[in-house]
Amino acid sequence: MAQPFLAPARYYEKTGDSKVKCLLCPHGCALNPEQTGLCLARQNVDGKLVSLN
Repeated sequence: MAQPFLAPARYYEKTGDSKVKCLLCPHGCALNPEQTGLCLARQNVDGKLVSLN
């Protein structure tokens, strides 16, 4: 299966130790490395939030 296109996301902040907090919606997901947000559209990859769609 092909690797999905990973675009850098906007509206997030780094919270230390490769963790990020998504600021795009009211959920405010705090994501550990390789974790995906509730929306399933954002993921923490190497301490940076990326858009999966």
